[in-house]
Amino acid sequence: MATLAVRNNNPGNLRDPKTGAFRQFATQEEGYAALLNDLDAKRTGATRTGLNGNSSLSQFASVYAPAGDNNNPAQYAGNLASKLGTNPNAPIGQQDIGKLAVAIAQNEDPSAAQHTAGSAPGFISDAQMAQMQGGGTPAPAGGSTGNAPGFISDADFASMGGQQPAPAPAPAPNVPNAVGTPPGQFNSYSLSGREEEKPKNGVVGFLGSVAKAIAEPVVNLIARPGQLVQHTLGGDTQPIEGKFLGLDITDPYSRGFNEVGKDVGRGIETVSLGLPIKGLGSAAAVGATQGLGSSIEQQGLKESFTTPQGLTNTALNTGVGAIAGGATYGATKAIGGAIKGAGDLMSGKTATQAREGIYKAYESALNLNVSERGFENRTGKDLARVLLDNNAPLGRYDNGTLDASDAIKILRDKLNPLNQEASDLLNNPQGVVSNIHFGDVYQTVAKRINESTFTQTQKNAMLREAKQLIEAEAKQYGIEITPAVSDKIKQGFWNTTFSRSVTSRDALTSNTNYLIGNTLKDLEEKAIAGTDAGDVLGGINKQRSDYIDAIKRLSKLDGVKLLKGGRLGNMWGGLIGSIAAGATGGGPGAVLAGDFFGSKAAQFINNPAFKIGAAKARQSVLNGIPVSQTAGKGMGVVGAGLKNAAGTAARFGQPAANTFLGQ
Repeated sequence: MATLAVRNNNPGNLRDPKTGAFRQFATQEEGYAALLNDLDAKRTGATRTGLNGNSSLSQFASVYAPAGDNNNPAQYAGNLASKLGTNPNAPIGQQDIGKLAVAIAQNEDPSAAQHTAGSAPGFISDAQMAQMQGGGTPAPAGGSTGNAPGFISDADFASMGGQQPAPAPAPAPNVPNAVGTPPGQFNSYSLSGREEEKPKNGVVGFLGSVAKAIAEPVVNLIARPGQLVQHTLGGDTQPIEGKFLGLDITDPYSRGFNEVGKDVGRGIETVSLGLPIKGLGSAAAVGATQGLGSSIEQQGLKESFTTPQGLTNTALNTGVGAIAGGATYGATKAIGGAIKGAGDLMSGKTATQAREGIYKAYESALNLNVSERGFENRTGKDLARVLLDNNAPLGRYDNGTLDASDAIKILRDKLNPLNQEASDLLNNPQGVVSNIHFGDVYQTVAKRINESTFTQTQKNAMLREAKQLIEAEAKQYGIEITPAVSDKIKQGFWNTTFSRSVTSRDALTSNTNYLIGNTLKDLEEKAIAGTDAGDVLGGINKQRSDYIDAIKRLSKLDGVKLLKGGRLGNMWGGLIGSIAAGATGGGPGAVLAGDFFGSKAAQFINNPAFKIGAAKARQSVLNGIPVSQTAGKGMGVVGAGLKNAAGTAARFGQPAANTFLGQ
């Protein structure tokens, strides 16, 4: 039965560093060329094994045939030395590379050692070997008929007359190597003596290598139970290996602890594929886990943690994995965000969002949370909308508080004509008009107070206040009033809310007056619902309510509400300015000037007028960009998809980096 080396056309029993499987070559010549490449790379220090021309045969054997792979490195080195006519301490750089390859092939394939003519078909005799390699013309490096490396068949030798063997191939450095590198160059993919990897050319080949690096550990683990059953039931001691969909399946059961230990690495790699990725840190952690598993898979469990070189490789692979995982995640997020941003810009979505930006500028100026609500359930955004729609400016006093005086004046100027318009409608309604009963007013106000979020103590105080105020109006105007009289009373209640509340009692009184005014507004609309003025009054009252609520809230904030970057911002601005000016060497005058101008710069930057103006300018620019809805929406979808896929992409970062680096 042909040996593994013969079946695979692999005289050096080179292994794939990714899977540990023995490589398979199309011809013996190709397998022999790969062995020559591997030996030349090790002699010239072109691998990560640490070997070079000064390394001894013993050091070479420890790497090429490690003890963890069920080998005896000392015996291996002794066999090589014996065949080469030297000692185990001899440097490998001083050995003939062809003879070293033959010695290795004889060590790897016991049948090759029995090369007496006729005893092993296809091999030549000792005398013929000595003639070709010792005193005469060297033997053909790859064999003339594809037999074992370094040997030719008896028939071929006889046809040459036993004197002139076939011409040898070019010297090893010029043999086109089996991994596709140019003549005269040798790959450095071998991580140990018997591991040789073919790098893939082109984008498709690169992506295929990445996919293979991810899939092979998983497929190998799935294959293990079946291999174990076959070994147990069939009594097969030979490795059960092969390919599945282009993936190499290895068999660790016949090779000892180190090979089985590589499955630990494959298991770690498989587990890493299911670890959650929620951000940059977890993406880096997944990449580091993949790198750790990959290192153990390549080197074996023992080798990865018990030798200096193994520990170095483990740390390096883990670090590269962390960087690759995090970088892939971050890059995918960034690219996706850029594409989505461009799409939103093209679709006009960004221009729409610009108006939201102005709302936020107003909210920031007011120092309000977006969800902060007034008594009428109006948010900070609602207040910002009223101010924006009416072009009501906000400013900043020198002490860092809100200057809302101009905004209040603009809103009150707009409220007055609306009040007059509502009064005219209510004085001349065309249709059936109902009167308003003060008992209904109190019941509605009491219901709204009890449903509010005030404390029970505050509610009780507001209920007493409301009862007193409504009774006073009923005493003056009677228990029932017309909608026109109601509107007049309502404006009086509203106006009392515009003054600033100094104490908590003032605040409760203001809220109670505001609530009574709004209740009268609602009852007025019901009272004239059957008239031609009903719908018109509803629209007017909607505008009036917006203005009333805005004026009420601004009156409470004007000169009281500290703006972001208020006094503290002024202080830091002045401090930075004075330090910068002092550094110029201008003396005390420069320091004072720096403090003054630094403080003024901070005031300018933190002025609501500046923030709102900048937001409006941004909206103006975006509104001028041509819009392409279809293309923009498509790019938005693609960008959003990329951002969402960042976690998945991060799992490919470490395998891609390893493939790129040739590991």
